[in-house]
Amino acid sequence: MSGGRLKLGAGTLYTALNTLQGKGLIEPHPGVEGADARRKMYAITADGREVLAAEVERLAELLAAGRQALNGGGLTMARTEKRWHTWMSWDYGKEERWLNEMSARGLHLTKGGAFRSEFERDETVRYAYGIDYQGGLSKKTAS
Repeated sequence: MSGGRLKLGAGTLYTALNTLQGKGLIEPHPGVEGADARRKMYAITADGREVLAAEVERLAELLAAGRQALNGGGLTMARTEKRWHTWMSWDYGKEERWLNEMSARGLHLTKGGAFRSEFERDETVRYAYGIDYQGGLSKKTAS
């Protein structure tokens, strides 16, 4: 997977797996039968995919900033950032927690969408988000 660039000792690997499982990011997957029956298998969860997508995006931004610095452009990060996230309209608590986690990182919602949201970075401010569903509103009455 890493082309031999990353080598983990057993203690590091199993600690990481236990941490990921404890956070609900991976879950046990039925193992293989036969000679490899002792091998433990894991599958990524929906929450794990969200965290992975956010981390990949963060690393892409870091890589872009590094390339910009190498090309003489200086190191400046955009104030507006996009995050991929599937909104679970039936689980307001989960969405509120996610928005408040973003706020704790200095990211504040400026535009929400079903799959992608835009945030503005401001490390000096923290917002507390709460979702209040207003049923029965149409586009006409909401404006």
